[in-house]
Amino acid sequence: MKKVITTKQVTSKEEVQHSADEFVSTVRNLLPKYNPDYVINTDQSGIQLEFYSTRTLSFKGERSTAINVRSKNATTHSFTVQPCVSLSGKLVGPLFLCLKEPAGYLSENVRCSSKNTS
Repeated sequence: MKKVITTKQVTSKEEVQHSADEFVSTVRNLLPKYNPDYVINTDQSGIQLEFYSTRTLSFKGERSTAINVRSKNATTHSFTVQPCVSLSGKLVGPLFLCLKEPAGYLSENVRCSSKNTS
């Protein structure tokens, strides 16, 4: 019998907790040396336009089972948003938005061009 494990399972909880505590302590000691407007945190959030269950009930031997959704397009399109927020609570810079198109490219009506405002 083979047992498959991930590297996450090899690292002990104690090691991870110790490393996290050490990092937090180091950061807390460094933060007072910097202006809160210049300490920036960023994280990505994936947003699905429509969720639907892939689990269904159906009769044995049935060739296909239909799932009712509001929009087929919304089930195949999603996006990722990545805001940057300063320690002082201000939104920093432009918001990063990544549209995930199933064909790998954006249609003309979605594309935007960056304008030089200098």
